[in-house]
Amino acid sequence: MTIGLRPLLTVGEVCQILRIKRSTLYAWVQAGKLPCLRVGGLLRFDRESISQWLEGLRQTRMEENEQCRSSPQI
Repeated sequence: MTIGLRPLLTVGEVCQILRIKRSTLYAWVQAGKLPCLRVGGLLRFDRESISQWLEGLRQTRMEENEQCRSSPQI
């Protein structure tokens, strides 16, 4: 029975999704770059929060690329 709680991802699952090493994931968490939860001393990640984080990165990259294209060429 579900009471409205979304399943949480493990460190390994997030590493697979993002295609990164565990050390990179831990560094991002420590730097506050990646949203996470601590449950009983373990790191867990909300899938929706990770999706939103990725979308934010995509938007930033798209904006940076657009600025590069609109800059005058010398």
